[in-house]
Amino acid sequence: MTTAHFSKSAVDSYLLEKKQKLLEVKSDKLINDCPTRWNSTHDMINRALEQQAPVAAVIFEKKMSHLELTTSEWVLMELVKNVLQPFKTATEALSIDKYPTASAVLPLQHVLVRQLQPNSNDSSAVKEMKMKIAADLQSRYPNEKQAFMLLNTASYLDPRFHRLNHLPEEQKTQVRAKILSELTTIMEESKSERADVHPDAKKRLRCLPWATCSTAYTVRPKAVLKKASRLWSMRWICLNEKLRYPLTKTLSIGGKNRAVCTYCAAGKDILDHTWHIGQS
Repeated sequence: MTTAHFSKSAVDSYLLEKKQKLLEVKSDKLINDCPTRWNSTHDMINRALEQQAPVAAVIFEKKMSHLELTTSEWVLMELVKNVLQPFKTATEALSIDKYPTASAVLPLQHVLVRQLQPNSNDSSAVKEMKMKIAADLQSRYPNEKQAFMLLNTASYLDPRFHRLNHLPEEQKTQVRAKILSELTTIMEESKSERADVHPDAKKRLRCLPWATCSTAYTVRPKAVLKKASRLWSMRWICLNEKLRYPLTKTLSIGGKNRAVCTYCAAGKDILDHTWHIGQS
């Protein structure tokens, strides 16, 4: 109510600025609470506490007793600010765009609920506030909902929350079992896709440069040549644009079969790359 009055009255806002300069307080405007803006309640209370002296001076000078706050009310505002401070930190952490935040939702919820545990020194108003906020937080992601498992899966795959310390042992086991089941399904589908490769595709694989006559290996030609015990002949024919004549190099290794590798290149651009495998 007090902050709303100063936002509507230009005269009192000007008087507040004068009191701020007189009391050597930072000239910041009061903030109003907005239901659609995160942390606006915390920021409103925090700013009012910072401007307590000039605000009280204006209220006393203008004799606006209906806006005057008692000492106990100012103390309560300080306690409420302390309760809301962890929420400001959490919302700021979830609002950044530098990294995914889904994995941090439930761990932060767990920390906030622990912060809301009533203390023996809390007043009845603060205890009631903590209990209501905690109940609202816990109702956001009930255990039976699909979102609960999805968010815990994200937490498990995040190295920061991999241990799932925010969950009891039974729920940790459920999350790990679900992830293992999904990984097993993916691996089986991948094996099935490889088994269903068309025969023509398999033939094309055998024609790759690093393939032998009987089997296609995903290794480099040099590795095949080093391990081969048969006769291989390799020949590179390169076109040098400046000299305008081909350069030839031949390498032979003892064995039975041979392979001829022909490169036709213009500068650094390879135009053709063929392998011929046959009997000597």
